[in-house]
Amino acid sequence: MRQGGAAQAGPHLDLDEMFVTLRGEPYLLWRAVDEHGAELDVLVQKRRDKAAARRFFRRVLRSNPVPRKIVTDQLRSYPAAKADIPELAQVKHVFVKAAAGVNNRAENSHQPTRRRERQMCGFRDARRTQAFLSCFRPDPAALRVTQTSDERGMSPLHTEGAPLHMVCLDCPSRN
Repeated sequence: MRQGGAAQAGPHLDLDEMFVTLRGEPYLLWRAVDEHGAELDVLVQKRRDKAAARRFFRRVLRSNPVPRKIVTDQLRSYPAAKADIPELAQVKHVFVKAAAGVNNRAENSHQPTRRRERQMCGFRDARRTQAFLSCFRPDPAALRVTQTSDERGMSPLHTEGAPLHMVCLDCPSRN
């Protein structure tokens, strides 16, 4: 496992957005997840338009290689922004319906954010929320499921480490 830095994108990328409330105002939290469910990048923005989607695509491509396939919901901003970025011209774009459950990888990645939002009694500032969410992510090693066998030959599943353990991937001074 790599130490520090952002996770590298694989063959495909799941993109999704969710609403968060900062001091009573709605903001969008854009999230990129790889095919294994690892969070690659997050971006807090006020808008949900073509320019916001383009900004998010460029941010993801700055720190990750170009994927072969992009999976998104049916938000029209994604294909409009993708058409403006030459690096994504040959990338296959798959649309899924939110109810179909196909985009669960991206949808499930929102759950830890909602948990943290509740624990902190809501996020308050867009800049601080962006810094917090891009820096602190669940430690994949702590969430890894392993199998062991006991004396009866049974093999119960258990997780290594505490699931609430957080590690700062982008901030080497805090590790």
